[in-house]
Amino acid sequence: MTLLALFWQFTFTRQNKQYHWSFSLPWIEHLERLQNVRSIFTGAVTKMIQEAVSKHFSLFT
Repeated sequence: MTLLALFWQFTFTRQNKQYHWSFSLPWIEHLERLQNVRSIFTGAVTKMIQEAVSKHFSLFT
């Protein structure tokens, strides 16, 4: 059984007479994924700029 709301999710399961539950805030997980993607993108762009500058300056030496 899963209960969904605008900002939270509650899941309750039963298997082999054992009960498990979980509570999550999907919007926080979404924000964390966005931050990870932004970090990867920023790192890639920074590396490209560093390589371009390095190549540019190596032409003058």
